[in-house]
Amino acid sequence: LDTGEPRLDPTRCTGDALDIEALVKAGVCTIPQNRAQPLPAEDQLAIELPGRLKVAPGEKLEFDIVLRNTGKQPLELDLVFRGFLPLNPESTTLVKGNGAAPDPWCTLQPMSTEPPPERITLPPGGELALPAVWFANMRLVDPGSYVGSECPDFPALDKGEYRSLYRIGGIGGGRSVEVGITVK
Repeated sequence: LDTGEPRLDPTRCTGDALDIEALVKAGVCTIPQNRAQPLPAEDQLAIELPGRLKVAPGEKLEFDIVLRNTGKQPLELDLVFRGFLPLNPESTTLVKGNGAAPDPWCTLQPMSTEPPPERITLPPGGELALPAVWFANMRLVDPGSYVGSECPDFPALDKGEYRSLYRIGGIGGGRSVEVGITVK
């Protein structure tokens, strides 16, 4: 019986305590590209950023970017993760400080083809935490990762204030958010 539901297991893709990394790996929420819709408007879907983020030079910072359904109806989110989870910044700039700016020449670039969308249904007031990561080194990557193997070294970032741009992917471009991070 074909219900018209594109997801393999829609019950696992509905709620507000979902492990998005596990769902993406399992592929149970994946939908065909032609069924995907743009992200809902800002009055229906709020993107909440963490408060003051601080990290020591050379260390790893993990945090969540939270998507919240601010409406009174369930909200379908068709998310496209151009890279991998956790989310990595698309760009980072030094806002305040005397050190050198990050040198992202060996960072992972987004794939040239968009991966299939993942459909998540958030109930009214429901939240979805998207894991994000930031490395306080000049390359902005995990030294132990596949991408890190392409980099010659990983000098620690100098103390200062940085702004990183993270993309919440969706059909039609999604939304980008700026996250402020202090290295101290």
